[in-house]
Amino acid sequence: MTTTDAIIVGAGLSGLKAAADLQAAGYSCIVLEANDRIGGKTLSVPSLPSKAEGDCGVVDVGAAWINDTNQSYMWALAKKYGIALEKQRTSGSSIFEDVDGQIQVLPYGVDPFPEPEAKAIVEFFFLFDRISAEVAEESFAGPRSQDLDKMTLAEFCREKSSSSAVGSMMTALTAAFVGVEATDVSALYMLRYVYSGTGMFNMISDKKDGGQYLRPHKGTLAFSQCLADELHPNTIRLCTPVVSIAQPSTTSKDCLVTTSDGTQYSCKKVMLSVPTSLYHTLTFHPPLPTSKQELGASTFLGYYSKTILVFSSPWWRTLAPNLSLSGTIQSSTGPISFTRDTCIPALGQYSISCFIVGETGRQWSKLPAEERKTAVLAQFYRIMKAALGSAGVGSKLGLPDPINIIEYEWAKQDWFWGAPSPVMGPGVLTSKAGKAIKDSWRDIVFIGTETADVWEGYMEGAVRPGTSIGHEQDVGGKVVDGIKSLDLGDGDDQNTAFVADTTCSSSAASNDSKAHDPYNGETPVPNNTDHELESHQTHTLRSSNLPYLSTLWTVAKHSPGLTAISKRFFFAPIRASSQTRPESSPVSDQTKAQDQDHVHRFRRQMGTADPEQRWQKSVIVDIVSSDGELWTKVSTVTERRLILELAKEGYGIDDWESDTEKSESDDQGEHPGSLTPSSGGHEYDIELLRTAKDLCAASRIAPRINYENPKIRFILPRLEEGSESQVDRIILQMRNLDIEVICKNSPTASQFPPLLSTATTNLFHQPSASAAVNALLPCLSPTTSPIPTLSNNPSHLTSTINLDCTILLALLSDISHLRSTNLPPHPSGKSSFHAAIRAQIAAEAQADETNISGETNYPASGATPSAPKKFSQATVSPSERLLEADLWPIMRGRNLVTTREAAKRMKEIVSTIGTESEKARVAGWFGPNFSIDPTSLETNDNTNHMDQVCIQTLQLHSDYPIPSDLHLPITIVHSPSPLPSPPIPLPLSPLNLSVFLTGWTQDITTVTSNRGVVRLLEEVICEALDGDEGIWNGMVREGHGSAEERKWKGPRVWVIGKGRSLIGKEKKIER
Repeated sequence: MTTTDAIIVGAGLSGLKAAADLQAAGYSCIVLEANDRIGGKTLSVPSLPSKAEGDCGVVDVGAAWINDTNQSYMWALAKKYGIALEKQRTSGSSIFEDVDGQIQVLPYGVDPFPEPEAKAIVEFFFLFDRISAEVAEESFAGPRSQDLDKMTLAEFCREKSSSSAVGSMMTALTAAFVGVEATDVSALYMLRYVYSGTGMFNMISDKKDGGQYLRPHKGTLAFSQCLADELHPNTIRLCTPVVSIAQPSTTSKDCLVTTSDGTQYSCKKVMLSVPTSLYHTLTFHPPLPTSKQELGASTFLGYYSKTILVFSSPWWRTLAPNLSLSGTIQSSTGPISFTRDTCIPALGQYSISCFIVGETGRQWSKLPAEERKTAVLAQFYRIMKAALGSAGVGSKLGLPDPINIIEYEWAKQDWFWGAPSPVMGPGVLTSKAGKAIKDSWRDIVFIGTETADVWEGYMEGAVRPGTSIGHEQDVGGKVVDGIKSLDLGDGDDQNTAFVADTTCSSSAASNDSKAHDPYNGETPVPNNTDHELESHQTHTLRSSNLPYLSTLWTVAKHSPGLTAISKRFFFAPIRASSQTRPESSPVSDQTKAQDQDHVHRFRRQMGTADPEQRWQKSVIVDIVSSDGELWTKVSTVTERRLILELAKEGYGIDDWESDTEKSESDDQGEHPGSLTPSSGGHEYDIELLRTAKDLCAASRIAPRINYENPKIRFILPRLEEGSESQVDRIILQMRNLDIEVICKNSPTASQFPPLLSTATTNLFHQPSASAAVNALLPCLSPTTSPIPTLSNNPSHLTSTINLDCTILLALLSDISHLRSTNLPPHPSGKSSFHAAIRAQIAAEAQADETNISGETNYPASGATPSAPKKFSQATVSPSERLLEADLWPIMRGRNLVTTREAAKRMKEIVSTIGTESEKARVAGWFGPNFSIDPTSLETNDNTNHMDQVCIQTLQLHSDYPIPSDLHLPITIVHSPSPLPSPPIPLPLSPLNLSVFLTGWTQDITTVTSNRGVVRLLEEVICEALDGDEGIWNGMVREGHGSAEERKWKGPRVWVIGKGRSLIGKEKKIER
């Protein structure tokens, strides 16, 4: 056994820098590296394989850039070791390709977007940097940080900007920064990530202060090699994967580190330079604390690869007499996302590096090697030829072929499996797991770029002194300043040495893979050669139904609007209705009546207290999502199981084929989805089909959501469509029931967990059973979308919203605009207000007292307001102010309309009981020329030129800031004349009829606080639809689209949970 002061796991930049600092301070250490090289993600390879590096130069397939200002530690190393640097080329023209393949060639630094979109992007970048600085002041852990950590970056972008260009830009940048999609990463995580990189503008810059400014002539691996040269001989042990780390017990004072060949090292401290997402590949004795385990399970690596095209000359720099290119391409089509000129002219190395990242890269990675290369070259030369065409050269000038093509996929490299550094989804950073990222645990110090406060994910973050240890460390009886010596970053260049087996050496490969327990059986580890134990573990995994549970959890995590898991629904044994019958099976009026009778009778009996009168048939829905609109069922049934069931029913393959031919050729025969056994007469009794039909029956009974029955989806991760005709026929019949079926090879299929046989194979090639279980289970991260608990859904908001009279009054009310201490006396001179008014005043006063924080706090008048909270009543506290919590979020940036009848009713109320300030606000909402005289019938003209005039008017009469992006004045629209006549009577007053039918017919969202009217509408419409789905045939909404797309189902309604009346309200005044 070898004894040393410290063991460093990983010979990337951070591990090597830590070792150099320790030895310089007089301590002994050993660096254990799983790979057969040093450097981690600093990897430089010869540009031409047939020549030595000195003859052709090198190219970097990993980390590539530093700068000489805010990356001071890397700059210091470059000066210390005399490493020559090349400035990134920023002259010439750049090429942009949009999603439609359209090409623009623009001078370097010029945006490809039209002026309004370019302005929106710049404004968003400033906003992004401002918010990141603000949450940094609370160490990314305060109340506002928690709100930001609940949403994805994509949701953040939609909330903060209405420009689609902002979302597209941030999607591209997220993939470029961390290799993932904006829909997968936490908004707070990216705010912190960009803040550590000194701001958005520096991170995207190729110029001074930017993240892509200087490249080493001899590649970034030179930094790792120079650090390694400083170390004592035999400090670094290559091809030495670590499999376990045991901390001191009652019988030992030292840590014991065990490698894959059984070698053990004793030390005082262990410095672990391993990405958090790969902690599970090591065995810890005792196990890691829960927070560290959850951290490892909650982070994930992005997809990052390079294809480097090496040429004999930099021909693109002088492509044509009037065209010099910078070598920068930005593409929205893929597979290439962006490129950079990576030439080193002094060494005769001329290349363009093509970056293939994010989800586009993952799909490209699935292609065979030759097809990957072909796809890259085809895109590259297509774009270059288009650039030539823009210069008027056309195809007259031939383009040289590369003399070498170098492809490197980090996701396919052992001990790396992704790049550049682990990222966090929503809810992780502010959790106990996220907060534990910098914590050491007993004698293990966790180092890496993930712990860096400056330039996280870059080489600078890897070598900077971190803050993982905020105190001194005792190493081998000597005191070491942990901040200066031990806690170093490890990111864009981190090493990942941590697997159970290895192919680096024959001794390791021939080892029996037995994991050693250094402490006499205190924590026993399974022996993989023990067949009895293997059988027991296999049985345990099989009996646990782990693949089913894993698929269920994977789907649930990615289900927006998650309402329930494993929810039981009762239903009546009614026959399939018209919705679930094939079109070839018409439904008679008598059958419809019987079905409707079953529905009503069942609902009555389900509400009775007598269990004997209840219908006992029920079905389990695995996942209820989309706020109840989608039911998902997961089944891990296999093809073999289905075929056995068919055989049990007496149906042979030959029978199946002949029946298929008959059903396809005989118009009078069964519907193609029908299955009849050869022994025949009764319908097939297959469990999968029985479950599907039960779900259809239950969905017809369940309460409608937005006037629709729940949709049904089946996830079948073990079935491959197209491989067995029998299975295809079963899937066809399920789809004929209007069920969405997703199989293993469906285009919309998610990443399903491995089969049990694969899992158990993996199990016994890993150091412990827990490693295989972790491989089977999905990461325990929250869903990518918020889980609303009320009926309001952001997707139901249209770009134009229709405000009813209750909302107009709330917008005018003194209660909404004035602090309770500034409210005028009751207009009638009474000593007290109406009880309802007092309650509303108290609610607004409480909001002031609680000093609401977060994104709904607007700055002083005249400043740009922050974006509101997300569109979900579930996030709104009852004590928050109505305007900020409920109305501003849905009104900002949208066109506002109201009906003539609603405006007239508002006039009547304001002119009768309104205070002077409430009357004055009418001009702010409807324009300065609008009269509050109820006998005046004129409408206003919203020319969009009075926004600021109206906002200033409102601000004069409000104690709270008015958002600057309200579209004012509110436009008064005429209701359809005459009003459409629905085929069922709607028991509404003429006022409400005009309001809701106007929104309904024009397919715009009506906003109201009148819950009673909304409930009545839902009840009447749903009851009518239960009786006859075709009740709206012939009645379509105005607008574009087919008649089927525009059929009436019900109005779009957004319910505000509370209202505000005018303070002069009397008990007898009708609302």
